[in-house]
Amino acid sequence: MPNFRINVDMKQKGALFNASQTKAAAARAVIAVNEAIAQEGVNRITIRLGQVLMHPTGFYKSRIAIDRRSIYRGITDSNVIYGGWLEGVTSRNRISRFKGYHTFRDIRQGLAADKVKIAQPVINALIKELS
Repeated sequence: MPNFRINVDMKQKGALFNASQTKAAAARAVIAVNEAIAQEGVNRITIRLGQVLMHPTGFYKSRIAIDRRSIYRGITDSNVIYGGWLEGVTSRNRISRFKGYHTFRDIRQGLAADKVKIAQPVINALIKELS
């Protein structure tokens, strides 16, 4: 149940981005940036789950994956039946003492804060490719 989408928009302007080859490279860069941020999110979520899960079996962590759709990337728990309960978004969380770990929400906020740092190596590779 917990999932979120990674979406980065890049604006290209100037003489450098007028040729079809450079436009194609920029389109690949958008996909690569989205992929890099999504992979970092998966890494952070699995690390966080290792810290917060009380009795981990490994199944839930193994279901955390990147959801690839066109140029967009998302992170999902592959609809594990108790995923919403672990995240704290089900009606059961409202009536029990367990309010969820909020892992996906916390990681999403961290990724939003660090997106430029994560994307920088991909952009540097694009610039190197174009030069």
